[in-house]
Amino acid sequence: MCYEIVEQFNAAQIEDLCELYKLSWWGDDRQIPDIKIMLDNSDINLGICEKKSQKLVGFTRVLTDYIYRATIYVIIN
Repeated sequence: MCYEIVEQFNAAQIEDLCELYKLSWWGDDRQIPDIKIMLDNSDINLGICEKKSQKLVGFTRVLTDYIYRATIYVIIN
């Protein structure tokens, strides 16, 4: 399979992200409205998608001050 990195997420990919969160014990209660707010307020969002289907299979977000510190959150199926 071929994959590509995306920075913007369509509605289906946001649903995929919600499903990815449900695979984790720490994110299984997340809901789409809150995920949209999270995406809007994170410094950097990157997704890994299957190229043909555009299905989101991995996600990372970064919270950073762009100088000294960054915190990276990753979830992969």
